[in-house]
Amino acid sequence: MKLKNEEIGLYIDISDDLIDKIRNIGLQHYSKEFGGILIGRYSEDRKNVLITETLLPQTYKSSKYSFERGTEGLKEKLFNLYNEETGVATFDWTLS
Repeated sequence: MKLKNEEIGLYIDISDDLIDKIRNIGLQHYSKEFGGILIGRYSEDRKNVLITETLLPQTYKSSKYSFERGTEGLKEKLFNLYNEETGVATFDWTLS
């Protein structure tokens, strides 16, 4: 699926499989909010971002109205990603 943020002119490409994975994660945590971090990389011209994976928090606080992602274990995972690839981009996501 390719989306466009009209405000900043950025195209976002994310596979249907990853969207299904995130949807299923949301359903597992329903009726509380839940979220994680999207992992991707920008194109050289920074007009496109390809989202390739999601990282889920090991710790979090969640309710019907809010979600607070913990940081335990994420620093190491993100550090490893930055060392493996260049141009890694991260984005928070939540579902309610």
